Amino acid sequence: MKEIQPLSQDKIVIEKQAEQEKQNKLVGRIIPKKGHIIFEVNLKNGDVNEAEFEKLLLLEEIKRPKKKIQVNKDCIYVSALNLKNLKKKLLGAGIIK
Repeated sequence: MKEIQPLSQDKIVIEKQAEQEKQNKLVGRIIPKKGHIIFEVNLKNGDVNEAEFEKLLLLEEIKRPKKKIQVNKDCIYVSALNLKNLKKKLLGAGIIK
């Protein structure tokens, strides 16, 4: 009888490295009231800055171009009239003490 040779125990693994595209995920929308500013609050070190925007100019909306916030890691975005109101909002929400 013929002896059957077992298959080699080495497995060939083909790894496919696909480039993952950075996908934008809608987290939420902030529509500030007139005169309000959107503030960026860093939760790790407590820094407060005005949010930075990317302007997206659409052909249909030449009169009012859309703006998009540049989202940073570990930050929240709050609409407030000034820094004093921002502090009140953060205290009321329990974010800062």
